[in-house]
Amino acid sequence: MASLYILIAIFIWSSLGIIVRMANTDLINLIFFPALVALITQSLILLSTGEHKRIPKTRKILYLFLLGPIFIMNSLLFYYSFANTSIANAVLTHYTAPIFVAMLSPVLLKESIDRIVITAIIISTAGLLLMLKGLSLSEQDVKGIIAGVLSGLSYALIIIIGRSLAQRFNTLVITFFQNLVVVLILLPFIKEIPLETAWYFILLGILHSTAAPLLYIRGLKEIKASKAAILGYIEPVGAMLFALIIFNEVPRSMSLIGGILIIYSGYLIIKGGEKKQKQGYRL
Repeated sequence: MASLYILIAIFIWSSLGIIVRMANTDLINLIFFPALVALITQSLILLSTGEHKRIPKTRKILYLFLLGPIFIMNSLLFYYSFANTSIANAVLTHYTAPIFVAMLSPVLLKESIDRIVITAIIISTAGLLLMLKGLSLSEQDVKGIIAGVLSGLSYALIIIIGRSLAQRFNTLVITFFQNLVVVLILLPFIKEIPLETAWYFILLGILHSTAAPLLYIRGLKEIKASKAAILGYIEPVGAMLFALIIFNEVPRSMSLIGGILIIYSGYLIIKGGEKKQKQGYRL
């Protein structure tokens, strides 16, 4: 059952690209209004369950406010990538995140770097070069792929900060503060409420920003994080299937091969971490 929770969450997340495309609205609106919907939804859940009373009084709470700006950066880059290149390219380049986590962990978390990480970095770099080679090298496609890679970097920062915060805070509390900061930062930039796309915002806020994370964390309580991470690699497959069905968007062969290399390099990182855990090393 735990794996099913995670698979449902992944299925929801894999539809993000087509919803961003179909909404066809300003990127700021696409981040602000779903965050507002999620904030209201999560406030009601926190109040009804009494979880708001269990927020620990610690200086670590200040780190919760870091996630908001990084989340905005990640979303802007990811959505920009969806708008300027294929959904397959956007999702596959976003999956450089595990590689960036492995590269940044020695600096930010004082974790060791090993040959698996170096091998994974080389493989993922080769994958990116193949993806670029497979394009017609149009300026728009290249911008989309670069944005996808940078979204992977910003998401890696979210993972690293979230890894530390998850030891002290309830997941719902973390996402609540993240959305609160996003709403406060972007509010001055909102000029009007685009009612014609309101249902997209509600869908993103309730399903993608609230239900999916809660299902994912529920699944993590019963299975290993490494297994959940490997299941997560179903997301780009789902995203490409959605793009094929809805937009008749077929990935180019070189992009697909490059994407597979990126996915494989992330898989190596996850399996390497699982091996260290079995040997008793601290991750």
